[in-house]
Amino acid sequence: MRNTLIAIGQVKALNKLFDWLKPGKNFKRWIVFAFIGLVLLFDGCSAIYGRGIVCAFLRHFFPDISFLSRGVRLAIVAPLLACGAVLLFIGARRLWQRAVLLILDDSMERAEEIFQQNPWQPENVVVLGGGNGQANMLRAMKELPVDITAVVAVTDDGGSSGRLRQDLGILPPGDIRNCLIALADTEEVVANMLNCRFQAGIGLEGHNLGNLLVAALTQNYEGDFARAIQDLSRFLAIKGQVLPISLDNVVLKAEMTDGRVITGESNLVADHGIIKTLSLEPADCRPLASVIAAIENADMIIIGPGSLYTSLITNLLVPGIVEAMNRSQAKVYYVCNILTQQGETDSFTAYDHLEAIRKHVPHLHIDKILIHKGALSPAQEAWCGENGCCLVQPGDALEAEDITVIAGNFICEENLFLHNRETLARIFAAEIEEAQKESFYATIGKESGLAGFLQKQRKR
Repeated sequence: MRNTLIAIGQVKALNKLFDWLKPGKNFKRWIVFAFIGLVLLFDGCSAIYGRGIVCAFLRHFFPDISFLSRGVRLAIVAPLLACGAVLLFIGARRLWQRAVLLILDDSMERAEEIFQQNPWQPENVVVLGGGNGQANMLRAMKELPVDITAVVAVTDDGGSSGRLRQDLGILPPGDIRNCLIALADTEEVVANMLNCRFQAGIGLEGHNLGNLLVAALTQNYEGDFARAIQDLSRFLAIKGQVLPISLDNVVLKAEMTDGRVITGESNLVADHGIIKTLSLEPADCRPLASVIAAIENADMIIIGPGSLYTSLITNLLVPGIVEAMNRSQAKVYYVCNILTQQGETDSFTAYDHLEAIRKHVPHLHIDKILIHKGALSPAQEAWCGENGCCLVQPGDALEAEDITVIAGNFICEENLFLHNRETLARIFAAEIEEAQKESFYATIGKESGLAGFLQKQRKR
């Protein structure tokens, strides 16, 4: 039995050797390279002692070459030695690389199986934004194997949040509340509780319980808004963390194309003029230290979806945020809105959205953009006409951009302004799996010194 197993092993080894010599394996050429290099080196060394092909060639012209000293002979054959060394080095190196790759080639399917059988390592994902779009994105991401950090804008000054901000001097809790609900373990129960809005009561009417809870905890912690959010997060057992982008009292300002300057997010939303530039007051507001740390340690950063100016660009304008994103090794994704927003992005294409971001933060690099692909139904078209919006088209200029476009049908039948969560989850699951595979094979490649070659081999 033992001899049989040995014989089978020998046959397999011979078959492997014959396989390597088949056309298209790029094996024979490097054998020839190495062989030629070895011959040149051997002949160059022999020429120093008056032997070899070079000396035989010289004797055609000088029958007696004994008058040439070894030093002169060495100088004559030095280019030959150098050429032989280079060819031998290249041939040997390529042979080694090809041998390892061909051995690994048989194990690629098994490696894929190993990858699939092992649970993914959690990716650190940062989602920047505000409003319902960010909360919807968090609902899509929380079922994936990721550690989520939601970074939320703090410029809201309308509704219950605006009243609490004005009366108590705290940061607006509304978008924070929405993110906490989205990431809660029992979302429906938490949503029913925190979204409960008082219909009457002096001072209470219009407020909801979630905003009041945040306000009460902030007051209890002597104005420590970040600690209030942290404790409420623990109470709700959320997946991940929710962070305000800054603890400063930030006000949004916009210069319109007609020269007017509008102060305050709610005033800007109510005004249907065209925004020229956006700014923050104070301009030197400070980002939360934990936000910077989360961005720098992220594997994936997602901007959007959400109101282009009042939810997305406002975050990117906070000093230090874009710099941290550029320092990070994370890929940056921009999730473009499905529909235009009346007053903010009328007739904007996806390319126009990108240009607006670049106009305000030109040094930000975005790796991939998600855009909707597909037509609206007649009923949906009619609804958009009634609400002053239309489908965001990619824009012809987008094709020339150095950015990967991920297109999909993101229509959510319940709310056209929101992306379909299942589609978002499926796309980002595929992106995470691809990133995990790249890391998996890069680790193997790094250990074997074949990172680049192994990546090419896997993508065949």
